[in-house]
Amino acid sequence: MQEYLIQIMRLSGILSTILIPIGLATSIRKFRNFNFVKNPLSNCGKRKESSMIFNLTLAVFGILQFMFAYAILTHYSLTDSLIIILPLAISAFLTVSASVITEKVNLRAHRIIGFLIFVILLLWALMLHIHIYMIEPIVGSISLVISFFMISGTAILYKKYWISSIPEIYFIGLVMIWNFFFSYVILA
Repeated sequence: MQEYLIQIMRLSGILSTILIPIGLATSIRKFRNFNFVKNPLSNCGKRKESSMIFNLTLAVFGILQFMFAYAILTHYSLTDSLIIILPLAISAFLTVSASVITEKVNLRAHRIIGFLIFVILLLWALMLHIHIYMIEPIVGSISLVISFFMISGTAILYKKYWISSIPEIYFIGLVMIWNFFFSYVILA
């Protein structure tokens, strides 16, 4: 039973990588007149036509990403490290919270939650990849390069397109690359 659960957790990275573009594309299509430069993705969560699919996608994505990251931690025997587990659990909780506390419910709280998700996940990924580098240098090096592009690219895009979906889509795209890379590593 435990091996079956671990296998599902390993596959959750691929599942979330399939889910997020489908859920976001469906939400954006239902939103009508969505402008990638003027609208953050979370605007899809406050429109009646797109809110249910967007918020469900966000919640499921947060859960799947937590499961996948936990599978990676299990693969590298890092599940006993509170400094690795705690930021992951907090970001998963915040991601699910962002699907409940939408822009329509409380704009300020939603934006703070979104910002915290990005910061915590970026710092967590950097910390995780340094740990992995110490265990497996090649995988750690590749994951550190992904982290570098994730951190620098997201920061640059946020500076240029503060409240828009462009930095969010960039970040999600690199999460998808990260998922495919680590799916290969832990499933191989």
